[in-house]
Amino acid sequence: SSGQSGQCCNVSAMPGRRHSARQYKPNPEIPKDEFTHEAFWESTGFKDPCSNEDKEIFGKCNHFCPHDSHTKDGEQPSFCTLPLWHAELSPQEGKAYVAQHGGIVSPDGHHFTCTHRGSQPVHTIFLIDKSGSMAYQDVKPETRPWRNSHPNRLGCALAAIQSFVEKRQHSSPGDTISLLAFDTSVRAGPSMVPISEFSNCSQWLRSLDANYQTSFSAAINAAIPLVRQTSAEHRSMVMFLSDGWDHFPRVALQKLFDAVARSTPGKALRLHTIQFPADNHDGSAVLSQMAQVAQSRATTEDDFAKASSAMRSVDNISLQEAFVGIAASLSSAAGGLIAAV
Repeated sequence: SSGQSGQCCNVSAMPGRRHSARQYKPNPEIPKDEFTHEAFWESTGFKDPCSNEDKEIFGKCNHFCPHDSHTKDGEQPSFCTLPLWHAELSPQEGKAYVAQHGGIVSPDGHHFTCTHRGSQPVHTIFLIDKSGSMAYQDVKPETRPWRNSHPNRLGCALAAIQSFVEKRQHSSPGDTISLLAFDTSVRAGPSMVPISEFSNCSQWLRSLDANYQTSFSAAINAAIPLVRQTSAEHRSMVMFLSDGWDHFPRVALQKLFDAVARSTPGKALRLHTIQFPADNHDGSAVLSQMAQVAQSRATTEDDFAKASSAMRSVDNISLQEAFVGIAASLSSAAGGLIAAV
């Protein structure tokens, strides 16, 4: 690649160095390079003060198993055993690796020494605010095609949804996705789409534009027929994103939770509300109250529904991180992992 001066950059060709595979704060728009621990100390000219044991750990991949057993008090995370920046193991390679070394291999090609049962797939319903204020260009997405088609708040929301789906495609290929966009009314999108076929939703997402006011109740009511379609093998989750404010949708929420209770008894709804950007305090209070109601409907044993939450994202990067974080938390039962038979 070439730097700003037009000269060829040789950093990525040097051992233990590469161009950054992600954005880093501050100044995420500026390209950066990544160094391994060994390459960093070599570049400084100083002696590495770390022990051989630590050096070996630093040379390993930093991906970790998301199973919830590793988050309990006193438990340690289970990290990938492969070298840092390793190539992803294909399904065939994963099976062969597990047969030789035991443990599990994740769908995105990482190996762990732990073993877990597969997780229950999720039917995720996205409720996307497309009211007029979502056209504001105070924040813009960084990823294509959204930075070209939607250089605004709405584009950031669509990019975050795409990141969520890409994360879940690796960890839970049995998931399904439904899409709704709302202002004062609701525009229904593709429903019950297998997550592996999410690319078929792109045309509908690109067709969205921001107009009119906001109705939380209309959005919640539109989700009711979709939760009724959730199969017995799936759990229902609603991702509710808005930049605005509306009255607390008490009646609509009650109908939504009642519908879930009837269609999938014993499997309460998980609800995540996300305010983006986080500059409307009245809206934040309503969204928080919505998540609290969802938490109150979950039994003490239902970790899935108890994880309902309200989030506030100040920029497009934190929004992406919030969506990817939710996707990762759903993989706490390690669904889709290749395990030894």
